Amino acid sequence: MGNKRKDKWNRVDVQVCIYTAILVLIASGMIFMIGYRATYDGMIRSLEKRSDSIYQYVEQDLDKSTFYEIEDYNGRENPSYKSMKEKLENVKAATGVMYLYTAKKTNSGDLIYIVDGLSYDSPDFRNPGDPIEHEIWAEMETALQDRIVYPDDIKHTGWGDIFVCYYPVHDNNKVVGVLGIEFDAYSQYHTYRTLRITAPFIVLLICLISAAVSVRIFKRISNPLYKDFANTDYLTGLKNRNSFEIDISNLSTRMRGQSLAFICMDLNSLKEINDTYGHTAGDDYIRRAAEAIRYAVGKSHSAYRTGGDEFVILLNGPADQLPAQVRMILSKIHTYLDQDNQKNEIQLSIATGSAQYDPSRDQTLTEVYRRADQLMYETKKAMKSNQE
Repeated sequence: MGNKRKDKWNRVDVQVCIYTAILVLIASGMIFMIGYRATYDGMIRSLEKRSDSIYQYVEQDLDKSTFYEIEDYNGRENPSYKSMKEKLENVKAATGVMYLYTAKKTNSGDLIYIVDGLSYDSPDFRNPGDPIEHEIWAEMETALQDRIVYPDDIKHTGWGDIFVCYYPVHDNNKVVGVLGIEFDAYSQYHTYRTLRITAPFIVLLICLISAAVSVRIFKRISNPLYKDFANTDYLTGLKNRNSFEIDISNLSTRMRGQSLAFICMDLNSLKEINDTYGHTAGDDYIRRAAEAIRYAVGKSHSAYRTGGDEFVILLNGPADQLPAQVRMILSKIHTYLDQDNQKNEIQLSIATGSAQYDPSRDQTLTEVYRRADQLMYETKKAMKSNQE
């Protein structure tokens, strides 16, 4: 068993399959990663530019007094708050952002909302003085240090898939607060998440297809006749003995009401032809016989070269039709031989014998084959006696 496994891995076509799969896996993986990273980064940069445009427009219009005067809920009555809220609502509606708000750090060190661009009746609306969620404190602190905070990735949060940036708000070159801009990135998040999940399966499928195609192409290039030499006789192009034994084994398990017949054939005088004319003439003699058999069988049944000068035709079909088919094939063979012998100095002669499966006497298909083979040898013996 160990040697068989070793032989299998030593086969060139198997190695080609493996190497191709590995190369395609590496190439596909690199292409995916480069393409994915490039498009994903491009999408992130696009959202950053949108945020920058909103920030540049909003900051110059912000009423900076709101960062000094508003500390708590009572700030809602402040005229500057009302004016600033209306402006943020208009910008939000015009740009399609999800959230747009300002925030600041109080003297006590707390981070609070100042003006929220959401409408008052929105469930996510934040009143002035409401505390900033602790999970975004770090980004807020960074923005208060006069640095723009861009996300490295789309965030999957409890309130949705968002792209959020934080910008410092200045008053006479002093940072007085933060402008938060959040985009709804649900479609982008799930598009790229789906891509990350499905890509490995797509790459695997491409590897399998490439491996299968590479093996097929390899066989085509290395074997121009495109034949399976493990099951094909190289000299004649007919099936070989290995194929014959495999087919018999398979038919033994799935006849299902069908019958089977054998025509066994043996060439006469092959040894004499080899001795007199040489093996090249002998090979040509064998090929001529194979052409006669191939002509007679066509595509309806299977023909094999099972030995040096031995051939078998295997017929599979309804029991009542096989005798007529056997006669027809034998008739075609003899007709072909008559025509072929008129064109060749070396006369081709074949001894034949046939037998059909009989459930009352045959336990196995091998027994049918042996009966046909025995009849063939009897015919061969009779032909030899007649020649003497």
